[in-house]
Order: sequence, then structure tokens, then C-alpha cells
Amino acid sequence: MSACLTFALPIILHEIIALDERQAVAIGFMVSLITNFFLQRLYVFRNRTNLLQQAILFLGFSVLWRLGEYWLFLVSLDQGLHYITALIIILSSSTALKFALCKWVIFGQKQPEP
Repeated sequence: MSACLTFALPIILHEIIALDERQAVAIGFMVSLITNFFLQRLYVFRNRTNLLQQAILFLGFSVLWRLGEYWLFLVSLDQGLHYITALIIILSSSTALKFALCKWVIFGQKQPEP
């Protein structure tokens, strides 16, 4: 859901509402950040303890992560990539790593024993 939201919202904002692609992607990243916390906390990792601690960790981690993704997006645009191509490359390359970090660091699930 997160990838769909992060990908689709900027396209809707840019293509239908005619918002600048940089602003559309920034808004999409922010909306996704907020949505991700609650969806991951309640449904993916099924964790209902330490709300404040998890929110602070998640917010700090996600803001830095999204800033990195956004910086890569801007660099990609400056290099001449179409904004949709840039989004696909950036989002697909960061998804697995971000999921693992959220699972083991923010929501505290232990790594499986070998």
C-alpha cells in the first residue's frame, strides 16, 4: 500500500491537478510517512506497545530516509530522468532495506535464528 500511495499520489497531483512534480513528490512522501507508521504498527508488525517511543524512532528514521529518497529524486530529475522513472527506481531500491530496518529496529521484532 505504501509504495502505491508514494507512487500514485505524486502522479495524481502532477498529472491531474498540475502541481509541480517536485512539490507533488514531496507531498506524496509526507502523506506516505504518516500513513506508514499507523499501518505498519497496527497491521504489519501488530505492535500496540510503546506508542510514543515507536513514533519518535519511526519519525526520525523515516524523515531522514525520505529526505534521502527525495534528494535522489531531485538528482535524478537534474540528470534528465522523467519523474515517474525516477520514482520507480528510487522506491523499488529502498523498499526491502527500509522494511528490514523497521521490522528489527523500530518495532523490535527479533531476527530469526539460523
